[in-house]
Amino acid sequence: MKRILLDTTVLVVNWRHPGVQASQPAETTNCINSITYIEFLQGANKRQIADAKAFLNTFEHIRLDAKISDKAIELIEIHSDRDGLRLADALIAATCLSLDLELVTYNRRHFKKIANLKLI
Repeated sequence: MKRILLDTTVLVVNWRHPGVQASQPAETTNCINSITYIEFLQGANKRQIADAKAFLNTFEHIRLDAKISDKAIELIEIHSDRDGLRLADALIAATCLSLDLELVTYNRRHFKKIANLKLI
């Protein structure tokens, strides 16, 4: 089964509008990484935390490792000054590049200049 990484923007839309689905290939496993998990939880209030965690636990959780961290450093070196790439997006992109995953996002402009990153 194909695995794809969901950006935080996609999670927020799915959380607020459960019937809305981002376009993605059939037969896929939806994944999030630790950054997406943290960003999503950061947006939840105290009453929503339990439900937010239950929602997040419906996705495969990819934890950051040395390979992903090293790739994020490389992306920041290339893209932070000229393209404004920030830490969270660098780690999300690095996860995709390190594990050969496609990225589903509503913020294509944050990622479009990263070579070899496959956007859905």
